[in-house]
Amino acid sequence: MEKKKIRMFATDLDGTLFSGWAKVSQRAADDLRNMRRSGIIVVLCTGRPFYSVRRNVPDDIYDYAICTNGQDIYDSRTKTHIYGSVLEKEDMELLCTLMEKYPMVMEAVWDDQTHHFASMLYRPFLTAARKAGTLYKRLQGKYYSFTEISSHREELTSRTFGKVCFASFHFVLAKAQSRLDPRRYSAFYTNPMWIEIMRADVSKGSALRSVMEKENISPADSACAGDGENDLPMMQECAVRIAMANAMPSVRKHATDVCGHCRKDGLAQWLEEHIDFMQE
Repeated sequence: MEKKKIRMFATDLDGTLFSGWAKVSQRAADDLRNMRRSGIIVVLCTGRPFYSVRRNVPDDIYDYAICTNGQDIYDSRTKTHIYGSVLEKEDMELLCTLMEKYPMVMEAVWDDQTHHFASMLYRPFLTAARKAGTLYKRLQGKYYSFTEISSHREELTSRTFGKVCFASFHFVLAKAQSRLDPRRYSAFYTNPMWIEIMRADVSKGSALRSVMEKENISPADSACAGDGENDLPMMQECAVRIAMANAMPSVRKHATDVCGHCRKDGLAQWLEEHIDFMQE
């Protein structure tokens, strides 16, 4: 089988490159290092904020990090950090109103920390559910720390964010999503119980397109991999679109290729079998 020749490879992290809880396997890391040595530009495209990428990903396996679903871009070679548009105060007022109307936990990040919020009415129930979820993750070996849920709305409306996330049952999230103007907001599910909301002009796709223009790379020379709906804009920019075996159905529908499950290092195996790059 003839291997594909590309100039750029973009990949999501959670559910894609990560083979465990915020963990890049040695095999995948070595593959990306070898891709870079062969001249292929490696771009991380993630919903995580940059501080989380910096903590969990070796800095020698990527050239660019597109974070917060496209809200900011980091060039690892020049150590420059480029920010995009953000949710403004009026946006946060609307999102806080939705948080108070529905039983949802809102997640927001500032000062390199993750914060959680819910309405006073639903907070006891949601706190119990979050603690149960944390225990479940720890039983799986995922050492996720529970953070207290606040109901202080002013903590949110006094700041700006690239995105916020809501966690709840899918039917609850769908009701909240229906209240958002799609001309102003983008809302993507990364799993049925988690939705990420940002300004409509922000996406992994628009940020990746900026990187491609800077590097003079065409879609025909590009490949990407992902598993969630927030990866769809990125996939629209690349000729080769790899969906994980654990990807959402909408992502598999738009993919040109499917690889193995993230927990089985499916992406690394696919890259070795299908992409032309030197290996040590």
